[in-house]
Amino acid sequence: MISMMNTRRSAQARCPFCRIVDLHNSGVQSFQIDEGDVEIRILEATDRLLLIPDISPVVPNHLLIVSRKHTSNLFYQDEATQRELDILKSKIREVHNDRLCKETFIFEHGSTTRSYTLGCITHAHTHCVPLELFTIREVLTKTLKILGLPEGEPASSTFLMAEFTQGIPHVWPNANHSQFFRRLIADETGNLRRAVWQACLSEQLIRESRLWVNNVSYTL
Repeated sequence: MISMMNTRRSAQARCPFCRIVDLHNSGVQSFQIDEGDVEIRILEATDRLLLIPDISPVVPNHLLIVSRKHTSNLFYQDEATQRELDILKSKIREVHNDRLCKETFIFEHGSTTRSYTLGCITHAHTHCVPLELFTIREVLTKTLKILGLPEGEPASSTFLMAEFTQGIPHVWPNANHSQFFRRLIADETGNLRRAVWQACLSEQLIRESRLWVNNVSYTL
C-alpha cells in the first residue's frame, strides 16, 4: 500500500496540470511549466476547475478546462463538479460565438480507471475548440465513419466524449484512439502540423504557439 501511494504521489509530482494547480494555489497567475515553454495564464478559476489556454493549440483560442484534483476524467463526476463544468462551458461557448463568430467543439479523452491509456497527460482535462459549424459537421461525419454510433452505456475503462452540439455529449466507451479528435480537427482545418500536441512545442511551431496563446480571447 505504501509503495502504491508513493508511486501515485510521484506521478502527480511530475504531472504538469498538478503543477499548474499548485502554482495557482500559491497565488501565481501567469507562469511557465518549464523554462522556454509557452507562458500560461489562468483565465478563470472555480472551486474545482481551472480554465487555461492550451499551450499546444490545434487552432487559435483552443482552451482547456482542467480539474484541480488529480483525477482521470471530468465526464463521470459528482454533481457539484458537473455544475461548475457546465457553467464554464456555457461561458466559453458565449465567448467563442460573440467574439469569434464560431461554435465550440468540446471533447475529452478520458478513463474511468487509474490505468490511463488515452490521454497523454494522466490528469482530467476537457478541450474547448472554436470551429466553424461546417467543420464540426465534418468532424462528426468522420467520427461516425471511424467509430460508429456513440453508445449509451458508461465506459468501463477508456472513453472518448464529444459535444458536437450545445449540451449534448456523445460517448464512445472503451475507445482507444490517442489524440483522435485533435487529428480530425487538424485535418479539417488544414493544420496537419498540429495534429499531435508535442509537435506544437517544437522549434518549428513554438513561436506560433506562443503568439496564439498570448492572443487568446476570453472576455465578452
